[in-house]
Amino acid sequence: MNRPFALLVLLVFVCLPAAAAPTTAAGLVETYDHPTLGKSSPVSNVTVEIGHMKITLGSGSAAPVMAGDEQLGIYFKGTAAMNTVRPTRSRRRSC
Repeated sequence: MNRPFALLVLLVFVCLPAAAAPTTAAGLVETYDHPTLGKSSPVSNVTVEIGHMKITLGSGSAAPVMAGDEQLGIYFKGTAAMNTVRPTRSRRRSC
């Protein structure tokens, strides 16, 4: 189901490169306490699948969400659709 709305897709990556990681807890807090948006770009008909979730970004604009030099995810504003895919019977048995 497509409808206009603002969609915030925040894909958080857990691992920091060792060289870029702050060495103190205060450094980590400072890095992640003030995320910023990078330059936005037009997006049209992009599909992202994560596990059983499928997100289709119809049309709009997307910008990277940054914490220092690390990209945490994306911010999307436009039309989109999201649905979940039920795993097949054989896939459910293997989990």
